[in-house]
Amino acid sequence: FQAKWSKNEVYEKIKVERPAKYSQKMTALISEICLDAYNIFDCHDYARIEVRLDRLGNPYIIEINPNPSINRGDCVPNCAEMVGLSYEDFIEEIMREAILRYRERPPYYHLQSALVTL
Repeated sequence: FQAKWSKNEVYEKIKVERPAKYSQKMTALISEICLDAYNIFDCHDYARIEVRLDRLGNPYIIEINPNPSINRGDCVPNCAEMVGLSYEDFIEEIMREAILRYRERPPYYHLQSALVTL
């Protein structure tokens, strides 16, 4: 916690780079694993999935965050930028997906089962 959220010159020097050094096969494998995890955990619109490779090159998921920060300059918007999506377009895409998902549901549908009938 201290390293990530406090002023720490070591943490501030960490450089985030697009993982272009992996083979197409490894990139495809990691993508497949992440998409499977995204669907299994019923993520919607966006998520951040952290993957590490062991010494033998086997990928492991170490964290799934279904609601990571989407502030400008944070990891997820930066990744969207790396593939050519502006911050504004990224936010618009999230909103579009949510509208499509909830379009057919009545307002406050999530409260319907909580209503008490007399």
